[in-house]
Amino acid sequence: MGRGIIHEADDLRPDNPAANPALLALLEKALVESRFDLRAVYRLILNSNTYQAEPFAPPEKLVPRAGYAFYQVRQLDAEVLIDIICQITDTSESYSSQVPEPYTNFTESRAVRIGDGSVTSPFLEMFGRPPRDTGLLAERANWPSTSQRLHLLNATHIQDKLQRPTSFRKFKKRQERPAAQPARPVDELYLLALSRYPTSEERLTLAQYTQANGGPDITIAQDLLWALVNTKEFCVKR
Repeated sequence: MGRGIIHEADDLRPDNPAANPALLALLEKALVESRFDLRAVYRLILNSNTYQAEPFAPPEKLVPRAGYAFYQVRQLDAEVLIDIICQITDTSESYSSQVPEPYTNFTESRAVRIGDGSVTSPFLEMFGRPPRDTGLLAERANWPSTSQRLHLLNATHIQDKLQRPTSFRKFKKRQERPAAQPARPVDELYLLALSRYPTSEERLTLAQYTQANGGPDITIAQDLLWALVNTKEFCVKR
């Protein structure tokens, strides 16, 4: 939800009380009654109307509230974002650490699996992954910046990844088949990046762009995925 019942979630002290003591007590009771089964507690939370509510622009009177009257849209964590980009582009990422010796290189399929805070990359540092010097959640700088937007728009790092997805090869094969439905590969790219189908307005915009650029080909697919990666919908938790 973007804010812990105790905030920060790891700042447990008497002079930092819970924002909603009754809610905290309910979850404590659920945890004990389930014999400390975390999945049971997750199930309780995930099936609540509050958790399943759609994000929306709150009325001005609700903005100052620290409770759970609305979902606080926020940027994806650095590790999650690079993992998603690698997943949809069928690429991997290199990481390095100067501990125990300078320039030790690592290749990891998922950044969320990196347990050592000294193992990092320029992308993770730019998007706010903490060095874990203190171990506190407050170390993470999870807010957007100009350098982040420019990196997603123009960096060779991202552009190289966008050249190689296997989904583009599927796109080309389907366009070569006379009976193939031209909208199907577009649907696949939207599902791949945003987990939803394109709207009718988005389909019309893409059709106009495709026609203006000589018809469907792999370049159009690359441009589409590049555009989707740079949308707010892709970069934030919703």
